[in-house]
Amino acid sequence: PALLDRYRDVEAIPAWLDSLNWVNQWGASHDIWGAGVPLACTPSTPDAWREALFEWLDAELDPETGFWRKGVEPRSDLEAVGGAFHIWPIYAALGRDIPYPEKVIDHVLALQWPDGSFDGSFNYGHMDAVWVLEQAVRQTDHRREDVRAALDRSLVGILELLENSPERFLASPHGTESRIAA
Repeated sequence: PALLDRYRDVEAIPAWLDSLNWVNQWGASHDIWGAGVPLACTPSTPDAWREALFEWLDAELDPETGFWRKGVEPRSDLEAVGGAFHIWPIYAALGRDIPYPEKVIDHVLALQWPDGSFDGSFNYGHMDAVWVLEQAVRQTDHRREDVRAALDRSLVGILELLENSPERFLASPHGTESRIAA
């Protein structure tokens, strides 16, 4: 689509990614989700484009957390997960491992609430956390049993929400979709 034309210039990738508001990366990363995913996964996109994208992403990833952007503190750990969720599928779609899966697992597990949710409401933050745990645990044995237990608590919590509060489970299409996806 023509709306992607402004993202096709390989030389402009660093400036584009630098321009994002990495403090509010959950919102800002929609730019990567909307442009980076389709371009990276389109066969006609030159390999140089993908290489430039991954070069910037890999260089700006914080090895202490497994999240973007090095030197920028997101508003919350959930914000970091939600923002990274719009980037990690590019890695997955192109057969690349999620970087620093052990750090990501540790951070995501620390987000889980007693009800099994990762965001307090079984919404999109929850869906993002479930997705990355499932992906990261494929790459490492790190805390495998903890991840399994967390995902089991998540499923129980979602099913309890559906059974005990179907009106809340179905309150909005956006939230309902994230619960079903999780």
